[in-house]
Parts: sequence; C-alpha cells; structure tokens
Amino acid sequence: MSEEKLDQIYTADEAAVRLRLTNRALIKIARKHGCCSRFGRDYLFSEADLLAIWEALRESEREPKPRAVKIASVRDSFKDIAWRFGPSVPLDIREMEVLRAVAKRKAPCTHKTIPRAGPRTVERLLDMAVFREMGHDDEGETLFAVTDEGRKLIAKVDTWIQKCIANGKTGGHWARHLKKKS
Repeated sequence: MSEEKLDQIYTADEAAVRLRLTNRALIKIARKHGCCSRFGRDYLFSEADLLAIWEALRESEREPKPRAVKIASVRDSFKDIAWRFGPSVPLDIREMEVLRAVAKRKAPCTHKTIPRAGPRTVERLLDMAVFREMGHDDEGETLFAVTDEGRKLIAKVDTWIQKCIANGKTGGHWARHLKKKS
C-alpha cells in the first residue's frame, strides 16, 4: 500500500469561507463538477477539491465582440409607409373639422356658430392651445380663434392626406373637406 499523505480536509463551512462563497453555492458547484466527498449529510472537501472548484469558477477568455451592423432606425423605415396609418395628431376627425371651420373664419367665433362644436370640444381645444380665447360675445359665450399651433396641425393632416392621395388612397374621413369643395 502506498503511503500517500491525505491533504487537509475542510467542512462545507470552512471551504465556503476559504473560497468566499455561501455554503449552498459551494455545494452546488462541487456536486456539479464532482469535487466533494459526502458522509451522511456532511460535505467534505480536500485541497485538491478546492483547487478544482476554483478552476471551475474561473472565467474563460473572451473573444472580441463582432462589430455591430448598422441598420436603419424603425422611425426611418416607417417614414415611407406612415401614410397608411392615421395622421399623428392629438385630434380626432370631428375636432379637426371644427378646427378647419374656425380657421376659415376671419373673425373670432363661438361654439354656436361652428357646426359640430360644443362647449366641451372648444374647452378641450383651448386646453391644447389649438384655440386661444378672444373674449366673450353679448350672450356671454367665449369667443375663440385658431392659434399657430392649430394651423400647424391642419398642415400636418393636409400633408398626410397628400401622401395618401399620392399613393392611390383617398385619405378617408380626414379628407372630407376636400369632397365638400368639389
């Protein structure tokens, strides 16, 4: 029989302290790589086991990352087909009709003089800074006019309608005002 000397033996607590791991993590790694001995519920570790666990924990050399390939942004890819979706404005079709009707008028007006415009619609458009308040009429109704922001929204919708028409579509209900002109 050979007279090999047995290395120092460590308990799981001692080995975990030595490797600066938790008991649970140490035992999990040791069992995965077969680097421990077990007696009942106790796990025991030799110096060779600790070295093997240490090697298992070492990170392999990394290869350099491949160069990133530049692709067009999603926004760029949607620019060409944006006309297929509704115009990107915070108004619905009825509110846009009200905005167009007020924009056609030279003088400030009230909600009673604009078709499909109620007090809540006017209040919403005032809050959005699409209309600006111009005082009150004889009946106490609020007078309002279109702001530059409102004119920008109209121009944005008109541009969207032109793109639709250029691509063989009608612009749907957003282009109702064009049908009325004909």
